[in-house]
Amino acid sequence: MASVTTPREQVETSEAARKVGGYAELFRLQDERTAIRRRGMIAKLIRNPQTGRFKYIAAS
Repeated sequence: MASVTTPREQVETSEAARKVGGYAELFRLQDERTAIRRRGMIAKLIRNPQTGRFKYIAAS
C-alpha cells in the first residue's frame, strides 16, 4: 500500500519516530492506541521512567 504525504507530514512523522525510538515503536504505539479506542476508551500516552519506552494506557 502506498501513501502520498506532503513534505510537512513526512517531517512530522520522522520527528515522532525519532522521539519514540524508531518507526517500529511508532507502529507499535499506533496499534496500542487503536486497540484502546476500539474498546471505546480514551488512550493516554505515558513514558515508563525505568525503561524510557512510551506506551498507551486507557485513561479513566
